[in-house]
Amino acid sequence: MERPTDDAVKTFLQITAICVGTVFVSMVLHKAFIDIMALAHKHAEEGFWVALVQYLLRNLAGGS
Repeated sequence: MERPTDDAVKTFLQITAICVGTVFVSMVLHKAFIDIMALAHKHAEEGFWVALVQYLLRNLAGGS
């Protein structure tokens, strides 16, 4: 038989996990947005898409 406090602890941990996950996803999306904006300012309009693909492939390969 579960005690009422067990349910409260589980609920608290679930809420905490959701908040931490949300913060993590927000940080990743913010970093991606900043990187793409920096890339857009660095390259001309016509060279942006090529530079973006090169940047993505380089990051998938583990480069920086």
